[in-house]
Amino acid sequence: DVRFQPRCWLAAVRTHYLFSIAVLLVVYYPRLFLGWFVFFLAVVMRRICSILGIVITRPVANRRILYITDYMPPQTHGIAIRSHAYISELRRRGHEVICFATAYDADKETSFDHPHVPSIPNPFNPANRIGYNSGVKLAWFLGANTWDVVHLVCPSLLTPFMLLTCSWRGLPM
Repeated sequence: DVRFQPRCWLAAVRTHYLFSIAVLLVVYYPRLFLGWFVFFLAVVMRRICSILGIVITRPVANRRILYITDYMPPQTHGIAIRSHAYISELRRRGHEVICFATAYDADKETSFDHPHVPSIPNPFNPANRIGYNSGVKLAWFLGANTWDVVHLVCPSLLTPFMLLTCSWRGLPM
């Protein structure tokens, strides 16, 4: 009988709207609020430092680029390969590119790569992961550092957070 198979019950629970609401309340919203808190804390700390004269200006010879993507190797589709090539070329030209991704190939990772965006498996392609929240580290980097441009590869669930924070800080995106 199909009703007593554990996989059927698990699938029914995962697709039930009450389960979705519980995940939103227990996982998503607390992480979202924590990300916003860290971002605003970083902005306030940055303002305090500028008032005290601690902020150090940097030369503008090379650009400082924040690159956020759900698509990087070891994923093997075109967007992942293109993102990696784009970052490599920008770094080769001397720009400082800080990359936040959901996953990253350890062989190609540098000290500027942060595979720490909170993510879940993509329901349409379980081998890939999609970021569902900015996370503390990305929120801090976005609020505390100076960026010449922020590059977000879409589609991404991070788009609303990134658009609001970049607009508020006046960063080109």
